Amino acid sequence: GGSCSNNPDQSCTTAGDCSSYSCTTLTLSATHGYNDDICYPKSCTKDSDCPDADFFCGMFLNAATDPQAVGWENLCLPRPPDTVGLGEACNSYPATGNPGPLCENPNWCDHGYCGTLCDSDSDCATEKGQVCATTEIALNLDDEAGTDAYLPTGSCETFPHEGVAFTSCTKDADCAAPDSVCAAYLTPPNSGAMSVERVCTKPGALAGYGEMCGSGVQMDCASRICLLNDIQGLELPACSRLCDTAADCDAVTFGPQLLNTACSSIRLGFNGTTATEDDVRLPVCVPIDQTSSITSCAGAGPATGDPTVCPAGEYCIAFPIVTDLADAGTIDARCITNEESATKGLGDSCSDDEECLGGYCQLGQCSQLCDPAKPEPCGTSGLGCMLGSALERSGGAGDVQAWFCMSP
Repeated sequence: GGSCSNNPDQSCTTAGDCSSYSCTTLTLSATHGYNDDICYPKSCTKDSDCPDADFFCGMFLNAATDPQAVGWENLCLPRPPDTVGLGEACNSYPATGNPGPLCENPNWCDHGYCGTLCDSDSDCATEKGQVCATTEIALNLDDEAGTDAYLPTGSCETFPHEGVAFTSCTKDADCAAPDSVCAAYLTPPNSGAMSVERVCTKPGALAGYGEMCGSGVQMDCASRICLLNDIQGLELPACSRLCDTAADCDAVTFGPQLLNTACSSIRLGFNGTTATEDDVRLPVCVPIDQTSSITSCAGAGPATGDPTVCPAGEYCIAFPIVTDLADAGTIDARCITNEESATKGLGDSCSDDEECLGGYCQLGQCSQLCDPAKPEPCGTSGLGCMLGSALERSGGAGDVQAWFCMSP
């Protein structure tokens, strides 16, 4: 054996080993039984599976319409001319009239940097801060509205940083290097049990906390979290930041309003399923009604709350702080303004949280957060202070729990 002249890293015994095509028999007409041999692209999961170095691995689906059977059938495709490589700068919004440099994989410009498909970090430009992360593609496999499947794939994502090793973080304050922020990605690729990694990165000229983002302004977020917020009936996308508690979140101006913010876990990934109970989450700063004080109402113990510290017209809410299914999670208890529809007191019958002055409807009765260490934490309602679900999840560590007033 030897090596290919078009790719010295590719070993070969015949000339066919050096081609990204193979002679394949395809059925061109099932009705008439007509088959023919054609040169067809070889299958791949990453660029290095393509023997010719001038080819990349392009994304294609199989022909399945069953969500359980749909999968990737990626093929080797010729790279376009005049491209830039992995980790190089590119334009995430090429349709705006300024296409910028074209990536070797022209379908994969992610947050301003060229990426491609991968199986592991070794398939990426690690010297430029790349990791092999998980990207999920939403698929509609029929004529009905809605997503039928979330199909994961590995992709090289770029997190520029100082030094050789990444610095782990959960919030921006953990990142000491100037102009660094904390950003997250899903790992491992091609897995049904995803987890969250958070690292410090210096992403360059991307939008910061509270700044507008998305296709409307042709800008990605430094944090990689662009939230679509409903502000006075307007859908305004703006950049968020990672957090541990509301103390990590500053008030932010969204459109015409200066809003307080709290720390709560939003969906980062679907874990490859359409179920919501196994979603992978990420604690980020989210806007809250500007009248809310966001005062801490944490009790003395873990996962407890003390509604008595909240100002009049506010209740104590448990914001879940959790990531993947292996994380048991915790809560950040904060005071926020009652819903206008909230009229029912502790222990009254209910069918929805918004009916209750305490903010929660548990087992058909109005509830509130409580602290079992306090005397009569649920007053004279006859309810007991018990562990309940603050966020329902399936598998792993189970629900994120908090203490609520509930019927014994």
